[in-house]
Parts: sequence; C-alpha cells; structure tokens
Amino acid sequence: MNGSAVLAALPVIRTVAVALFHFLWQGGLIACCLALALAIVPRSMARLRYGLATSALALMATIPILTFCSALPSGPTARVTDALPTVAASASRAVGEMVPALHSEAPVRLAFPDWIATTVFLLWGCGVCGLAAYHVITWRRSRRLARCGTRPAPRGIEGSFARLRKRMRIARPVRLFASTLSSVPLAVGSIRPVVLLPASALTYLTPPQLEAILAHELAHIRRYDILVNYVQCAIETLLFYHPAVWWVSHQVRTEREHCCDDIACEVCGSPALYARALAEAEALRLAEAPRLAVGATGMPLLARVRRLLGRPDSRRRHTAGLAAGGAALIVAAVAAAALLGADAPDAQASRQPRARNTYEGRWRLRGGGDRAELRFSLSPQSESSIGIPWDAFPIPSGSEVSEFELVRDAGTFTFLGDAIVRGTHASGSGEFTFTPNPEYVADMTDRGFRVTRRDRILHLGIFDVSRAFIGEMADLGHGDLSIQRYLEFRIHGVTPEFIRDLEGLGYRNLSAHRLLEFRIHGVTRGFIDALARLGYTDLRASRLTEFRIHGVTPEFVLELGALGYRDLRPSRLVEFRIHGVTPEFILALRDLGYDNLRPSRLVEFRIHGVTPSFIERLVRRGFDDLSPGELVDIKIHGLDRYMRD
Repeated sequence: MNGSAVLAALPVIRTVAVALFHFLWQGGLIACCLALALAIVPRSMARLRYGLATSALALMATIPILTFCSALPSGPTARVTDALPTVAASASRAVGEMVPALHSEAPVRLAFPDWIATTVFLLWGCGVCGLAAYHVITWRRSRRLARCGTRPAPRGIEGSFARLRKRMRIARPVRLFASTLSSVPLAVGSIRPVVLLPASALTYLTPPQLEAILAHELAHIRRYDILVNYVQCAIETLLFYHPAVWWVSHQVRTEREHCCDDIACEVCGSPALYARALAEAEALRLAEAPRLAVGATGMPLLARVRRLLGRPDSRRRHTAGLAAGGAALIVAAVAAAALLGADAPDAQASRQPRARNTYEGRWRLRGGGDRAELRFSLSPQSESSIGIPWDAFPIPSGSEVSEFELVRDAGTFTFLGDAIVRGTHASGSGEFTFTPNPEYVADMTDRGFRVTRRDRILHLGIFDVSRAFIGEMADLGHGDLSIQRYLEFRIHGVTPEFIRDLEGLGYRNLSAHRLLEFRIHGVTRGFIDALARLGYTDLRASRLTEFRIHGVTPEFVLELGALGYRDLRPSRLVEFRIHGVTPEFILALRDLGYDNLRPSRLVEFRIHGVTPSFIERLVRRGFDDLSPGELVDIKIHGLDRYMRD
C-alpha cells in the first residue's frame, strides 16, 4: 500500500480504532447486565437463560457497527452516514440511556494520534486473521471426522436413531456413523448434519444410555445449534480482545448444552439415566472435541449433573454473587439519573424483594424394607428423596392420614394429601409446605453460613443438616467446612459414626473430599476389615477407593487365592481388574494346559489379546504346545492371520 492509499484509509482506520476503544466499556456493561440477569433467573430455565445470553452476544456484535457508523467523519463517507439516523436512533432507544454515544445526532468523537490508531488497527487485524485461520483449521478437522474413520452404525442403533428422529420431529436427513477418530459423541455439519458416535461408546454404553446421548445430539440439530455456533465463532474472532465477549460466549455454550440436556431428559424420561449416560460418555473421552462441532460432553460434567438432578452447585456461589453485585452497581449508576425525579420512598419500596417465608412443592411416599422413602418435587427438573427408618417415621403403622408433619432443626414440613402405612409398606402423595425455623436461620447466619439463598434452607431441612450434626462434625475436626459440604455429607451418609469407625481402623484426619469419596464408592468398615483379614492392612485411603472403583473385592481376592495367586501386591490386583484377569480367565487357560502362569504373564496375555479362544484356534490349526512367550509373539506380530485351518 503506497503513501496516498494510507492517507486515504486513515479516516476509516481511525474510526475502527474509536469503535474498538468504545466497545471496551460497552461490552463490559452488557456483560454485567447479563450477569445480573443470570443471577436472577433459575438454572432450571435454560431456554430463557440461553435467550438472554444470545441476545447479549448479538448486542455485542451490533454495537461496534453502530459506533463505527456514527463515528465516521463527514466528507467522502457522508453517503454512508446519511442512511444511519433511523437505524442509530432505534438502536439507541433499544439500549436506553446506557449507550448515548450511539445516537445519530451525537456521533462519537475520540482524538487518536494517527500512529496509535494505525497500530491498534494492525494489531486487531492480526488477531482477527490468526483466529480466523484457527477456526478454519478446526472446521476442516471437524469435516475430516465426518469423512475419515467412520463406518455405518449397527442396525439396532440405526433403528433407535430413526425412532428418535421421528419422536423429535426432525424432517431433514441426518446420518449416523460410528467413528474411530472421535472420542466423544458429536454433531457435525449444518447443511447435511452427521452424528458421530465413538466406536467405544457402542461397546461400553447401554442401549438406553446411547439413546439419551443421541437425543442430545439430535437436539443440537433440531435447534440449528451448529449454525449458531458458526456465527458465535465469527463474533469471537472479530471481538477477540475483550474478555467479556469470551465470558458471554461461554454462557451461550453452557446454556445451549443445558437446553439440549433438558430435551434429552424429556425424550429418555429420566434425568438420572441421562446423567449416568453423560458420566459414562465423559469417561470415554480422550481428547477435546473440535470447537466448530457440538457434542454431549465438553462442558463441566459435575455442574451439568448437579443441575439435572436438582442439586445446588457450590461453585456458582461466589462467582454469581460477585457478578450480580458488580452488575447491580453499574446498572444502579446508569439508572440514577432516570430515578432523580421519581418519588424516592415509593421507588425504593418497589425495589425491595419480598421475603419468602414458606416453600411449597409436591411429595410422594413409597415404603418397603427397613425404611420409608419420601420424595420432594420442587419443580419438574428438581427432585430430592430421603429414607426415614420406620421407628422415626411420623406416621404410625396401620394409619391412614390426610395431614402429617416432619419436624427438622431447619424448619417444619407440613404434608397435605393421602398417606397409608401398613407395616413396612407405605404409599401416598400430595403437597407440602416448608416453614423455616427463624432461630436456626439466625444461628446459622451468626456462624457465617449463608442459608437464606433460594432453596438452600429447604434442602437443609430435607436432609436434616442440624446444628447438632455440625457441632459433632466440628468435634471430629471438620468445623471449617462450608454449608454446602455439610449438606453433601448428609446426602451421601458421612455421619459422625462413619468417621469414628474409620478412625478406629487407623484412618484419621481424612479430608472432607476423601470422606465423601469413601461413601460414594462404598469404602466401609466391613470392606476394610475383610481386606485386613486377607492380609491387606494399612492400605492408603486412595488405594481403598481405587479397589472399590475397579472392583477389587474380598471375594475377588479369595478366588484368586484359591487358584494359587496369594499375597499379590495391591497394584497387581488393580491391574488384574483393569485388564480383565479374572478367575474364569485363569481357569480357561488351565483347561488348555497353561497353568501356574506368572501374574505378569497373565496381564500380558490380556493386554495383547491372548485369550482361550485364540489359543483354541491355534490348536485347531495344528499349533499346539506353544510356550506363553510364543503365544504373545504370534499375537503381537499378527502371524495368526496367515495360519489356515
């Protein structure tokens, strides 16, 4: 570009720099308003939250254009600005008093030295080009996934996929393939969409779980999320320098996944089933999905599962509060001028939130075994259940009641409806009202716990997080936990008795996370005692959890001992379970004459696929009396393919 061309382009370059500068405060203001809105709107209303986030992102894309147009100088560019008054005025009315600089009658003026404006423009252009190249590469990668390493899905899965498309009213053709390159389920392509399932998912996921994951991917296609994602990436590319754009875009992706999660739950009919399917799919994920594809995994799994099951998310406590507080301050400052002429006492009274003294919902009673189960439905997406021993149940056996109460330290539940209790069987349903205990709320607030948050006090009552329970935990060295952690203790059964049992076995000063891990995976006193009787004493806490996760049970150890494999190292036991060295596998090898194999050889057999059926095929081909090492060599080098029956 010669000197005259640079001089001719300077007005436009300077105007772009002005628009980029003003977007710093404009984008921040939009993000703060969105943070305030998301802090108010419940997580269960995913569609509304998604609409708010996409609207904020669209406004972020529109405002720099309007600022650029209103900041154009007069002269050769006057023809462009002649058509702007109507557009700029309507945009100004939409944004209200927050963006007065966008009005066509007051164009934005900001004095930039030419060298600064040119530097800003060049840096911005380099960033845009770099991100555009990155998105092109990821787009080509996503298209490659749809073309390479794919094969038709099994006929049964194809049939389920077709039925799902019909149920979800998706008329346009959608192809389903099993992929060896993709490690997560993906929906790729906006014009001719393709759904890719990892080959491992066909093996490890059950048919209901596969249907739930496919329903999520079809929800992306039905909602045209892939096309919206392309536009979203374009906005990120053009406004890459502003952190607020990335935050708003992240909210769009998060709420998009929540919307598709809700659709998948409606289709499969069980949030718990879909949550398990998400967990299994996440376990199969080995690498990150391409950015220009959309899939069932990729967002924080724990937060999505908590939302699906109606559990509060502790990680949102501080971020939502800070964001909402900052947004409230900015909005209050912007709105101060408009409120000057209003009646101050009336305006302040209208902004005061009403105190919520009671909570309402529906309940169901089911009974069997040693306890009765009460289910609390707070909303269609939020349900909690507790088990109450019969000796502590508020309805005596042989009774039929239409009203009963359950008194907790946090408050009192009043149940209205029909309930029948006959021995160890119970049934009933109706509506409940929960009235918090003011003394409990005041005492917990004095201790520094935030219990007045929406539905927090209700869950504390459902799971009976009492002051006595917190006091016992403090005596055991767990007095510095958050109220959310105490709630998780009660949900998963981390009781003072459980902790004392572990201390009696030598497991003292365990962290709250480790205690929860023990309860979730079933590391109990009986499990530890049974292992100790087999010689496995003083195992690390992490090793005990590892045993439970991989299925190293006392029964498994006893079966191995009966086959001559005694006193194996804990790591070897885990290795056996991971690779599938089972008693059945060992017995099958012995029937073929391979007995007394070393543990390392057994693991080597499983790793390389030296199975009893493989050995039988070799015997039928005349290759008998092969040593274990020769069997491994044949399998490693693929020599069995050249051996004919």
